[in-house]
Parts: sequence; structure tokens; C-alpha cells
Amino acid sequence: MMKKALIGVLLLLATVGLCAQEKWSFSLLPGYQFSNGDSRAGFVGSLDGAYYFTDRVGLHFAYMYNEGKFRMNVPTAGNFDFKHDYSLVEVGPEFVGKAGQKGQIYGQINAGYTFGSTSVTAYGMTVNNVMGNDWTFGLAFGYRYFFYTNVAFAVQGAYHHINGWSDSGWAGPYRFSFDGTNSWDARVGFHWKF
Repeated sequence: MMKKALIGVLLLLATVGLCAQEKWSFSLLPGYQFSNGDSRAGFVGSLDGAYYFTDRVGLHFAYMYNEGKFRMNVPTAGNFDFKHDYSLVEVGPEFVGKAGQKGQIYGQINAGYTFGSTSVTAYGMTVNNVMGNDWTFGLAFGYRYFFYTNVAFAVQGAYHHINGWSDSGWAGPYRFSFDGTNSWDARVGFHWKF
């Protein structure tokens, strides 16, 4: 997984470096995913970039890593907690507004794709493709405070709906259900404009 994170960092830095002007930005945003449904609380982080067509509208792109803590419900045997990290890439418009002299508020609408399909074995049963490589859709809202000309402190909240991360059925003698489709997170980090 570290190799994927390194590739993501290098791709974003290379992209930002191609056009070193104030129309580009880069953000490093580590954070926390909250428990929701069968998604459990854990670490999440993203490397974000953007190209701004105007002062108010840009194209946002990101690589996100999620620690991936989940719970599978097996009614006849109990709940089974498992861990499986995954990555997500996304792109979409970003809308920016002013908030005081040094502040910005922003919103993003994103579409992307997840990577990290796995099989889960519990209680002698194996469920294949629990978290397939699937489409995702998301929203993010945040605030940036520029404490230096092109450097800001950033706070962001995000929601992601991962299409197809819900499953139920029979595996061997057990019935199972799993719903990891919705996740909420909060991230805090830094934002640079180039």
C-alpha cells in the first residue's frame, strides 16, 4: 500500500510542477473516518490537486487512502470485524468563495473509482469480492485560512458513496450481510497555491 501512496504523491507533484503558476494547488489532508453502517472508524488521508479556471471555479483531482475497517454481519454466528485498506481516485469541479480577508470556503462534487477488491474468510465461509473495484461519488466542503500568501491551513469534511459495496447472501452454511457504501470523514492539513 505504501507503494501506491508513493506513486500517488509523485503523480500529483509532477502534475502540479508542470505549470508552476497560481492557477494550480496541492493539498495534504490526513484525517479520520467516522463509523457508519458497516464502515468502522479509522485513518483516512488524501493528496489533492486542482487547476483553477477562474478565482471561483476549478477542476479538483485527488488520491485518497483509507485504512479500511469494516464489519460483516453473520446473524447465526455474530459480527466479524475485518481490516482491508483501499485507495480511491476522484475528479470533479471545485467552487470557491471568499471568507474574510484571508479565508476561503469551498465545495467539491467528485466522481471516482476505488481499488482494493478482497475476499473475506470468517467462520469457515469465504465471501469473494466483498469490496470490488467500483465507482464512487462524493461531496466535500471546507475552509482554508491563508496564513502566508500561498500557504493555507485547511479543514475539510467529505462524504463518499461507493457504488456496489453492499452485499448479502449465503456462503456455506451462513447467511451474511455487508454494507460499506457510505463513508463520512473529516480532514485537517495544508494547502499550497502555485
